Amino acid sequence: MPPYTSWETACDSIQKCVDFANPGDTIFVEKGEYLESVVSYKRIHLMGAGADSTIVKKDVPGGGVIEIRGGGTIDGFFIQNTTSAQYVGIWVISPLTDTVFIRNCIVVSNSANIMLHKGIVIAEGNYGNGGSFFNGQAVGSGSELHILNNISNSTDDAAPWGIKLTMHGNIINCEEDALYLVNGGPHLITNNIFVTTTNRFGNDNSIAGHKIISRNNLMTAIYFRGAAIWCNYDNDHRNNIVLNAKYGIRPSPDAPSVLSYNAFWKVGQIFENPHVDSTNKFLFPMFVDEEAGDFRLQKYSPLIDAGDPDILDVDGTRSDIGPLGGPYGRSYEYLDLAPRAPFIALPVMTADSLTLRWQKNYETDLTGYRLYQDTVEQFVPFPDKLIYTGKENNYTLARPDSGRNYYCIVTAIDSIVNESKPSQAIQLLLTSADENESELTTPEKTQLLGNYPNPFNPSTTIRYSLQERSYVKLYIYTLRGELLEVRVNEEQSPGEYNYQFSPEITGTIDDLASGVYFYMLETKGRETGKISRETGKMLLMK
Repeated sequence: MPPYTSWETACDSIQKCVDFANPGDTIFVEKGEYLESVVSYKRIHLMGAGADSTIVKKDVPGGGVIEIRGGGTIDGFFIQNTTSAQYVGIWVISPLTDTVFIRNCIVVSNSANIMLHKGIVIAEGNYGNGGSFFNGQAVGSGSELHILNNISNSTDDAAPWGIKLTMHGNIINCEEDALYLVNGGPHLITNNIFVTTTNRFGNDNSIAGHKIISRNNLMTAIYFRGAAIWCNYDNDHRNNIVLNAKYGIRPSPDAPSVLSYNAFWKVGQIFENPHVDSTNKFLFPMFVDEEAGDFRLQKYSPLIDAGDPDILDVDGTRSDIGPLGGPYGRSYEYLDLAPRAPFIALPVMTADSLTLRWQKNYETDLTGYRLYQDTVEQFVPFPDKLIYTGKENNYTLARPDSGRNYYCIVTAIDSIVNESKPSQAIQLLLTSADENESELTTPEKTQLLGNYPNPFNPSTTIRYSLQERSYVKLYIYTLRGELLEVRVNEEQSPGEYNYQFSPEITGTIDDLASGVYFYMLETKGRETGKISRETGKMLLMK
């Protein structure tokens, strides 16, 4: 019963308690599931028991599960709009004088997790899932979004119209453009990680006279089909990293921007349109563990102290390039790690020699490679197995004894003799020299061995091995899962095979966009009936 001031007299509905509360009151919500929507017209602080246990969900096809129209706080809730329509989790239409704080929440909705039409919103430490993490179309001027240290997995771009945006320290995973800003600037975008499967980060060409300032962000994707940074109308992008793109930056020829001290890797071309700034460079970042999301820089990374000299790190030194650098970054110890493990491509054999090649390493402290050989598969690369030490990423050796299995692995070495993990083992069977040929031995298992080179243009070689006689199909798919064609469809004998995927030769390269393609090996053993399916991905860069 009112006044709901103890757990013994607590209300059974959040909305009832909001209606009874006075402006400035704090409402504590115990753990549980609340199947209702909530609308607040006054400054109320809603404090849940935690996003793992205080659940508010409702099918609200015409608005948000929680609507804030008078300022206040939402903290510690799991909020879900269960409608199949495109509507939101938290909807804010609040006076500019009453800031709305959204903290420590999980928000799930088919459209925006947070929608702002009017007001000032500070969202910090939340997790979003659904259409987009935030969005909005401002009613009048003065609205602001401050998106700080959140994580989002979304299908749609964040595209607030007429709203001043500040973003810092977020991880945004998005199927479309990560960020699409229209008016309302200047916008400050710092120390974020944007992961997207399409083409750009930045603002649309319709922006006029408003500035995006980006510092120390990381923009990466399976592949950006266009420019990762798409800028117009007096933008300022510095100290950012772009990975996996056809173009790094698309400058506007009509509105010059500051585009300096950015780093690019696996990017076809830095600028899509004519622009000259030699401070933008192709540099291998040397992250601690990119696959695990650890974007700290290693000790000899070329991005350390390589940012704009007018921008300083938190320790007062010249800024590092990337999401942990700059005045809003953080200090950490630069680790001196071993290089990445090399990858061996198909060997080239002749009657009297064998040449092994492997992908080049790009660590700045790399001093060379070591090639080991033995007659057993699971061998330890001890010094007595070493057959080559050098800087070249290939080695030709005289034809060894025939009729025996040989296994080769490669490691990479840095300046203090840190040695990488070994590459995959290449298994070889060398026949008699009198036969004037060499061949691969019967593999010990059926498996997909990857493709090389990767990225590629115009061709790449897909490798696989068969342990037994099998019916084999090799499929090529687009990024969207559409079947491009079946390139192998026949029964094959045991052995190792390499298929050269050359769309230029087959007359299809003009029809294929730059980007990621998948291949799937499907086999059915003739004797065992065992069915195997494995997939890999390859990157075409035009």
